[in-house]
Amino acid sequence: DMSTRALLQEELETALAKLAIEKRSVMREELKQVFLIQSLLSIGISGMLATNHFPGYPDLPVSAQALGFWTIWLFTIPSLRARKPAPVEKEALNIAFLLTPVLNIAIPFVAKDPGLIWLANVVAIAASY
Repeated sequence: DMSTRALLQEELETALAKLAIEKRSVMREELKQVFLIQSLLSIGISGMLATNHFPGYPDLPVSAQALGFWTIWLFTIPSLRARKPAPVEKEALNIAFLLTPVLNIAIPFVAKDPGLIWLANVVAIAASY
């Protein structure tokens, strides 16, 4: 009969919706960890590039050092945002995402040290929180 069928269909849809949420929750937590580790690694590697302390390469070209400080904007902040943070953290990362390119373009007019630019980016992220 139609009412029984409609009731069963509704129960099935409810169960499938709950299952989808549970699957997403498990996946989300694992992915959050991956994105967090990725962001921490990118901070470390970018710092080594920007400060010319990359193992095995004593004299990095300026382009590699520039990649070091731009990595904060290219990889670190997007990785942190990919974790689907709380609204307050998302707003902080939005501010950092807008601020870091300004720093990357403005600071070289004052100081030519890529390590200093990288440090300014890291401080900008921390201050945004």
